[in-house]
Amino acid sequence: MSRYPAATSSYADAWAEVNNQNHLDERDGCYFKAEGELIQILEIDKSGKVVGYYTDKDNGRSRCWRATYLGLAFPKPPFAPYWHKLVMH
Repeated sequence: MSRYPAATSSYADAWAEVNNQNHLDERDGCYFKAEGELIQILEIDKSGKVVGYYTDKDNGRSRCWRATYLGLAFPKPPFAPYWHKLVMH
């Protein structure tokens, strides 16, 4: 169990708010570049910047979302590195 359950839950909500306000998962048309489920892990540094992008597949969707997310700044996480998991369908 995480030592920071409230902090990580609060951060996940703040992260989702930024993501949704900017339509980041939709803006580059990544959903249409391949089919099937894709698991993404974003590595977020102490400033909130996405410094690492890892996925279970190498395809058009993963390459597209890598270009979308890598280098973006989100709110500062409660600890770093912060690993944010996204499962895309």
